[in-house]
Amino acid sequence: MIKRIKNKILFLLALGSIFIGGGVSAAGLVPCEGIDDCNFDTLILLLNNIASFIFFRLPIILLVVFFAWNGINLIIYRDRPAFMKLFKKNIWNVLLGYLLVVGAYLLVKTFITIIAGQDLTFKVFFN
Repeated sequence: MIKRIKNKILFLLALGSIFIGGGVSAAGLVPCEGIDDCNFDTLILLLNNIASFIFFRLPIILLVVFFAWNGINLIIYRDRPAFMKLFKKNIWNVLLGYLLVVGAYLLVKTFITIIAGQDLTFKVFFN
């Protein structure tokens, strides 16, 4: 019971530490400054920014969070070999999953570049 409470507290501390870095700002995500500045082109730019965040930044954030969570659990359960084996397996699975995501992106990007004969960016997909 105490370990479950300790795990919940550690999880909340780890989750809270992500948001301590500064205030939440949409300055990098939303391309328009006011209602008069927003049009269809800025909507497409917003969609491109969201796709860029989902495909490039979010996997790295998740990788760091899962590595930290499993690392904390490795420290907490260092006296239990079964849990140590489980958390080490989880760390390898997280790393393998990230490499799979990066490999899939590179494979698709290479295939599209070969087919199109030019270097494409995500902006081309939304225009």
